[in-house]
Amino acid sequence: MNSSFESLSTQLLFEFFDYLSPFDLFRIFINLNSRLNVIVHSYPLRLDFRPICRSKFDFIDRYLQPKQVISLILCDERVPDRSVALIEAETITFIDLSLSVSSLSIRSYDVNDYYPNYINEILSRQAKVLTHLKNDSKDLQHLIDFRFPALKYLIIGGGCYYDGIQVSFACLERCLIKLSQLTNFTCQASGPWNLIDGNRWEQLLLKTRIVQFNFKFKFNLTLEISSILEPFRSSFWLEQ
Repeated sequence: MNSSFESLSTQLLFEFFDYLSPFDLFRIFINLNSRLNVIVHSYPLRLDFRPICRSKFDFIDRYLQPKQVISLILCDERVPDRSVALIEAETITFIDLSLSVSSLSIRSYDVNDYYPNYINEILSRQAKVLTHLKNDSKDLQHLIDFRFPALKYLIIGGGCYYDGIQVSFACLERCLIKLSQLTNFTCQASGPWNLIDGNRWEQLLLKTRIVQFNFKFKFNLTLEISSILEPFRSSFWLEQ
């Protein structure tokens, strides 16, 4: 296999790599020869660490070059202690991601003392270049505490909290107005009733560059559903 692949161009090898998982890519091609090592380490990777076991994660971590990563999804659901390992790793850690990473997805199921600090380390480095961000954790602290001048796509899911306290509409409004480049926004969350005020959302969206938005809220109904939906029957919403 070594000699046959030597004759292929980098472009053709990249097309072949597209069909492999990051684990299989490193398992099959790493350390065959110096040329293939260079090509493998120049191949851009979209990493999704949700459906992965600890042994495969450690294997990828051993050979991955941070400059390769263009998209990263983190999740503690399958490997609860992984966030600790990433912080304590003596070789490559994902805190050292290159600035080429412009898309992040944050998912948290096991909140501990390490996780918030780890996410803050990543976002403090990537905030200036991120264009896509999905936050499925319950805490919006990352959005409120950092500036994202290039962010165009934002998905909020799981809740609207800051430091354990439910976020008000006014707080969320200040956060979205700061995202001057945001054009696509999705909010899937629970929170106070004023989060589904159609009039306030209309006024807010008119102050931003958001052109595509989706809402999915979960609440215990204590008001008439018709009174909640009435503000969303304005000409603004009917035209959207």
